[in-house]
Amino acid sequence: MTTRKSNAGRKPLLTPEVKEKFFNARALGLSIKRSADLAGISEASATNWLARGHAAMAVPAGKRDEMDMKCLEFLRESDQVDSEWLYRCEVVLNLTGPK
Repeated sequence: MTTRKSNAGRKPLLTPEVKEKFFNARALGLSIKRSADLAGISEASATNWLARGHAAMAVPAGKRDEMDMKCLEFLRESDQVDSEWLYRCEVVLNLTGPK
C-alpha cells in the first residue's frame, strides 16, 4: 500500500486565483513555463498537476482524494483552454490563407 506525504501546514498552491492567472495566460498562447511564472508558481508545479490529473483518470472515482480531483479538474481545464487556442489559430490561418 502506498501512502502519500501529508501537506499539512503547507499553503495550497492550486487555488482558484492561481488557476485563473495560469489559464488566462495559456489562453493568450503563452507556454506552460511563462503561464506558471505569471501565476506565481513553478513550471514543475503546473506539470506535476497535469501529470497527477492524467494519473487520476486511472483511479476509480470513489478512490480519488481531494488533490486527485483538483488535478483532474486542472487537466480538463488545461485541455479546454488549449483546444480553444488551437481553434483560434486555425481560424486565423484560414482567414489569412490563400484566396
